[in-house]
Amino acid sequence: MRSLAAHQLDTWRATITPITGLEEAPATGSGAAVSLGAKRLQISVPSECPGAKLLLLQRDGQTVEANFDLSPSQLMSIDLPDSQQNPLALVVRRADRTELIRVEPGEPPCLLKPAEFLPPEPLLDGPKLEMSTQEIRLFEFPLQHRALANFLLGINEIIDHEPLQADERFEQSLLFNGEDHLCWWAKAAAKRQANLVDEEQLELPNAHYLAPLEPVLRAEGFLAQSMAMSAEANPLLKPLEEIPENFVEVACTLIECGFNADASRWIDEAIRHVDLPMLRYLHAYCFLTGTRLVAEVSEQVSAAARLPFGPPYPWRLVERKALKALHERFPSNDRLREYWELVKH
Repeated sequence: MRSLAAHQLDTWRATITPITGLEEAPATGSGAAVSLGAKRLQISVPSECPGAKLLLLQRDGQTVEANFDLSPSQLMSIDLPDSQQNPLALVVRRADRTELIRVEPGEPPCLLKPAEFLPPEPLLDGPKLEMSTQEIRLFEFPLQHRALANFLLGINEIIDHEPLQADERFEQSLLFNGEDHLCWWAKAAAKRQANLVDEEQLELPNAHYLAPLEPVLRAEGFLAQSMAMSAEANPLLKPLEEIPENFVEVACTLIECGFNADASRWIDEAIRHVDLPMLRYLHAYCFLTGTRLVAEVSEQVSAAARLPFGPPYPWRLVERKALKALHERFPSNDRLREYWELVKH
């Protein structure tokens, strides 16, 4: 099993089946769970299994067979007679002879082996966000780095207020990694900034298809709306209140991708839903690096200091950069120092 590299996306499906009532450490499989104790055998199944067969290997080499109707609503519990106690192994089969579970001699209690994590292969030593444009361009030629290199060059175009050129870079990136949902979103955001949005736009539908729960896609829906002022919090963002850190996640993504004006607008709205210190610090960082409005920077830092110290705590690179820049400007702010201490190393 390999962990994902930058801007890689994977999906999988899993079924979680609760198991209760087993007395010993259970052996688990896809079709059943069993507790094989010295004197008692227990079997739990997630679905109806009429006519199931149990084969029990005794220590004298004899095999005992028995048929049962197994049901998820009732735990099967069998007290083993003296002659069958301390069995070596067992197999449980369906009526069609397919195996539900097999416990071999010497198997550990849980048959699910821990995953073996290996380092990500592609893009591990590729271009980095903090590189200059010239440095990133060195990675355009190697095939394995072209997607990320063009994405980062697109971000630099956004920072330079060139959304049309950014759109072209994101298009090149998608030619080499069409499953990068963040690149599809960034392309849509660049087209929005260049006023190229039309009814045939496919970028956001593709991003939603690849990552339907990505918070920045809901943010894009908000940012695409008119900027009409309202005293009420936008209902489109109400679901994000269930996980407040999503507001911080979106703000960091916008800043990291060069959409500072969008980030400021986003944080203004996010604070109406949930007021968090990190949102205030990120807002101050946008003012500090963008408009350089010193009064607004100080106002946001002061507002953060009035909030209680607590989660969500900073851990992203953007948060570290923001806290470092603000701490250097406001070294005597105690609350700011507390957050900076969490990430400065």
